[in-house]
Amino acid sequence: MDPAGHLSGGSWHASAGGNRRWICQSVRADVRHAMLILYLPASIGAQPPCRSLTHGAHHIRSPHERGALPPGAGMLSPSMHPPLRPHPLWCSLRPATLALLLGVFGCRTSVPAPRPAAEPFTSITEDLRIQPLAPGVWRLVALSGEEWGHIPANGLVIAEGGGVLLVDPGWTEAQGERLLQWVEDTLKVPVHAGVATHFHADRTGGLRALQARGIPTHALALTAALTSQQDRPAPTHLFPGPAQQLGPVELFFPGPGHAPDNITVWHAASGILFGGCMVKDLKASSLGNLSDADLASWPRSVESLQARYPAARTVIPGHGEPGDTSLLAHTLELLRAGSR
Repeated sequence: MDPAGHLSGGSWHASAGGNRRWICQSVRADVRHAMLILYLPASIGAQPPCRSLTHGAHHIRSPHERGALPPGAGMLSPSMHPPLRPHPLWCSLRPATLALLLGVFGCRTSVPAPRPAAEPFTSITEDLRIQPLAPGVWRLVALSGEEWGHIPANGLVIAEGGGVLLVDPGWTEAQGERLLQWVEDTLKVPVHAGVATHFHADRTGGLRALQARGIPTHALALTAALTSQQDRPAPTHLFPGPAQQLGPVELFFPGPGHAPDNITVWHAASGILFGGCMVKDLKASSLGNLSDADLASWPRSVESLQARYPAARTVIPGHGEPGDTSLLAHTLELLRAGSR
């Protein structure tokens, strides 16, 4: 305390009735114009003056010291309070703790950081678009033909280690061909593998283009059995589940859901979880196509994803906009609502 009665980071102010108030002008240099007035009833007893509330020799002057406020500004009427004294608790708090208190009690408003704005799409063709998600990772959006009502379906393009992995590469062989051409022209690296996340046409249609070039295509063993019954291209490399590492990604079968064979794709480097059609986007108000769904198992399968990938930063549904792990919670809400 200096002769004028000032402590580092603020000052005492006396008024009629014996009140003494310690007005702390921001305990951190980056928290400006915030004041914290510390009071404690005099019944606690006299307390020794606080030591410096700031690190080292850095001194943040009070508004009165700087002349920023006229005398008495910011004071509370003495009649509103009994005699008050500073308590040692405040003296012992570290600056970071006091800064947190300032934020909690309104001296500084804290707003959660919004999700970064989505990157723009690049159109490969009228029915095929690509969107960057992370370094070396793109979201593919393929539109179905008129017979399906031009439904957009999500896929994934991952470039890593001098090669590319395609996940759900379109509804048709033609879309698969155009996607391969885009990779060749733009990324200028070969496609090493493709993945189908279940046996429906929006996942397997583009596999034929990859197989025509001798590119391995991967899926659950059950997917191959189901595609053979539907006259759809069957994947060439099968795994029994529940998990298999394929280059930079993990393929995982959490259990039946939207389809009996739906798998997910986890890219740990970017924190991207491709949930496929077993995950619904936040705008979805229903579960969509249930012709092959297992409604009894679906909730457990989603919960398995929540437990296995708590670090997921981006979750991509089979249709609709990507989001965070709230898509998994939303899918569970839809399932619970449908069971009532």
